[in-house]
Amino acid sequence: MKGTQALPLLLVGALAAGGVLYVGKRQSAGPGSATPDPMEQLRAFTERETGLTFHSAPSIVPIPANELREVIGGSLDRRFGPDGLIHRSRAYELLQLVPPGQDLRELLIAAQGAGARAWFDEQSGTIHTIAAFDPSRPDDRATLVRLLTRQLCHRTNPPPATHPGDDAWITRQAIHGGIAAGVQARFNQDDGGRFALPTAEETEREAILLSLPVYLHNLVQIGGLQGRDYVEARRIEGAAPWQQALNQAPARSLDLFTTAVPSTPGPPLPETPGTTVFQESLGAYSSMLLSLIHN
Repeated sequence: MKGTQALPLLLVGALAAGGVLYVGKRQSAGPGSATPDPMEQLRAFTERETGLTFHSAPSIVPIPANELREVIGGSLDRRFGPDGLIHRSRAYELLQLVPPGQDLRELLIAAQGAGARAWFDEQSGTIHTIAAFDPSRPDDRATLVRLLTRQLCHRTNPPPATHPGDDAWITRQAIHGGIAAGVQARFNQDDGGRFALPTAEETEREAILLSLPVYLHNLVQIGGLQGRDYVEARRIEGAAPWQQALNQAPARSLDLFTTAVPSTPGPPLPETPGTTVFQESLGAYSSMLLSLIHN
């Protein structure tokens, strides 16, 4: 009988103890506690990994998915001028960098916008996201880390007011893209790795990239290839691992293929009154691709 009478007392005691533990957990969490903001987590990771700081909030603008091509095209027009890509289409056609009759502007839009759910505009320094973009989705999280890194590099090392020439532009893409690729790789590693099957967007992007002319296929991926190799070789341990790579960023693609300290820029060409001096060149990177095409 005593055992039977003790059972209800034990149950009451267990319920009371459970209640105390539940209240304790609620109090330790705090009345205003909430799930961490994914955007803030990604921003903090990017700042910690790059050693750079967002002195103002990241610039992220949502747009409808069907407007992305227009946004990319507008950025290209501002970068190269109203007829810049028309002239380059013809020049690249003569050099056999692109097939006859190809529209370089449309090819670049396709290369940059293929399967993209977010995109960084190097002209305005803005990240554009489509409506379906979700910073809690694994692939979107990794994409946002890469684009936030591009934005930090852009703010730390702003572009010149006018187009600096094709070779300098390509080199800038390599350096900033290489840093962003390295940070994204570290994020994927910390986030448990990317072992999932490719998303529909990733499959679409790969298919379009493979369909591009060899020159553009390599140009679009220069950050993850030559650029990443270059900056990783110059990454230093400490609070600002990429600062040196940005401060001493080369202005020509030839330096991407060397392991030596980037050379200092040469003296500017003398000004000639009344004459426009054409200062652009294909550069070492484009010349290398040109040789690959003809071999």
